[in-house]
Amino acid sequence: MTTGPTETRGVPNLTPEERAHLSSGVGSVAFGWIAALLRKDFQTVWRGLDTDFRLALVQQWLHDNPAALDDPSADGLDRGALAASLAVEHPDHPLWQHCVRVSMRAIKNATDGAEQLELGQGAHTRTVGPNLEVVHLIPLEQLPKDDDGFSYQPPGVTVMSLVLVMRLVENKWQVAGIGPRLPSPGWPPSWADLPDDIVQ
Repeated sequence: MTTGPTETRGVPNLTPEERAHLSSGVGSVAFGWIAALLRKDFQTVWRGLDTDFRLALVQQWLHDNPAALDDPSADGLDRGALAASLAVEHPDHPLWQHCVRVSMRAIKNATDGAEQLELGQGAHTRTVGPNLEVVHLIPLEQLPKDDDGFSYQPPGVTVMSLVLVMRLVENKWQVAGIGPRLPSPGWPPSWADLPDDIVQ
């Protein structure tokens, strides 16, 4: 079961602003996206990805499955045009059902089953760049509980976490990367590792 960021409100020494940030904004969007992945709501998961992430997944699928261009539904489109039609937030192309099945498998592999655990949000997000923030989702089983029963991360204690890179697009947070990596569209797409000091 995935839970919201209020599960970590027992973290000591948080300012009121930090506590509010844990229960709204980028953190709540990250939890909503993980919850959609858990319930296999792939349309919501897809819409929750930013443009570059969706396009990179489609390009990878087309790169690995070039015969898709020969499908009658491709209707003579070149790979760039077909990728663009599949990578929109609400695709209606017949090939999308095949592309999304493979893409969701890649996403679930990247989250390494974390979506099935009870998660809490780390006390802080980290700015990566303009409109980019890193959110850490931490399995609560790794954390002790305070006197009020809330999980917290003791100072200096390192725990494993699922890292989501979130991008603010037109006042809406979207998932730009899973783990410490950001996709770059291309043929094939590439995946750039973020510096350790940013994602830790």
